[in-house]
Amino acid sequence: MGVRELADGAVSYECALFDGPRCLGLADAAGTVRTDEVDLTAAFEAFRMRGWIRG
Repeated sequence: MGVRELADGAVSYECALFDGPRCLGLADAAGTVRTDEVDLTAAFEAFRMRGWIRG
């Protein structure tokens, strides 16, 4: 599971479920996020998806 995009109080996630090398399923979701105490862009950077190509 990882963060695809984070902008303007909204976050998009993607998730993949594997059994060894075989992909069993994919999912995505979006939601809103709010906080005054944490820089969410910096906090979620470690979880950002990289190198994924969506078809």
